[in-house]
Order: sequence, then C-alpha cells, then structure tokens
Amino acid sequence: MTPGYESRQNRLTTHDLYQLVDIEKLSERLDAQPRINKKDTLKPQSDLADLEHSCIHQLLTDYSKTGPETIEGWLSGFWWLTAIPQIHVKFRASSQQILMYLVPKDSDWKFAEKDSAGKQVIKENIYNIKREDLTEKECKRLWLYRDYATLLENTGMDSLEKAALIYGEIGLPVNGKYFNDLNFTYISQLGMM
Repeated sequence: MTPGYESRQNRLTTHDLYQLVDIEKLSERLDAQPRINKKDTLKPQSDLADLEHSCIHQLLTDYSKTGPETIEGWLSGFWWLTAIPQIHVKFRASSQQILMYLVPKDSDWKFAEKDSAGKQVIKENIYNIKREDLTEKECKRLWLYRDYATLLENTGMDSLEKAALIYGEIGLPVNGKYFNDLNFTYISQLGMM
C-alpha cells in the first residue's frame, strides 16, 4: 500500500522527498499555497502537490466520467438510488464484520443473524452481548428518545420482524476467521459498545 494519493494509476517517478517537495519554498513558508494554486503544467509523477491535484481532479471534477464510482455519476444520474456507489467507493476500509439484526422474539428483542433464506437465526448469547438500560433519570436527560419498535412500525411493512431484518442491521467486528473475544454492551438509547 502506498501512502497518500499514489496508486497503481497515479505513480510517482521517485519516493525521494527531496525531489518531490520544493524544500526551499518550505523553508520560506509552510502554508496551503501549493494546494490552492493550480499550475499551468501538471507533472503529477514528479511533485506531491501536483499528484494531489491530479487525483482530486480524477475523483471529483472530471465531469466526463458518469459511472457509479464518480461524483458526476452520482450528481447527474440515479446511482444514488442504489447501493452500487458504496460498493465501488467505500467510505473507508473496514475490517471483517458479522452482520446482526435486532429483531422481535418472544415479546422481547434479540440479536440475530440472517440465514441464506433471509430468515432470522438468534445468536445473541454466542457473541457476548450484555444488555443494560438507562435509569429513568438518565432517560429524562436524553435529547432525543429512540423508540425502536415504533420506528419499525412506521416503515409500513407488514411485520416488525421483516422491518428489523432490513433496518436493524449492526456490524460486529471479527478478527481473522473467527469471532474474537470481545464483549459487547447494548443500551437501547445509545447503541452497541
């Protein structure tokens, strides 16, 4: 993995900082001038500031690209109605996760996974999820009170379970192939910790 804006498509000719950065200009003044001033000739392979300009142009201001991975595709098309842009351009690299869903079960709420048919499989105890509630005094101090069941009812779906399996998703981190030895605490107003 290369640092900064360098990638397979945008390679630097050298990794020698003395060649990539104008040391004399830096010794005079350290500011954002190289980022703000656009040069007439870009040589992104030999200057860090130019590489940054070139990469940002490719990502944000190249209006000829209109696919789901581009900002112009997002703005002028209807890609935002789908999950495809998030598949192409992830917000950040994330670790492996197990997807859990908070679903109604026997007049209570449990964390479940989905099976291959999309049905709930209760596995809350396997993942060391401890439940805690806020005191009445703490609940009164909340700026915004969240009533999960009412929110799911307001989706207009025919069952709370169906709505929960769509909207109640939470990702629990996994290290390697197996679930790690983390313990989780769930507080209905604050979420999972």
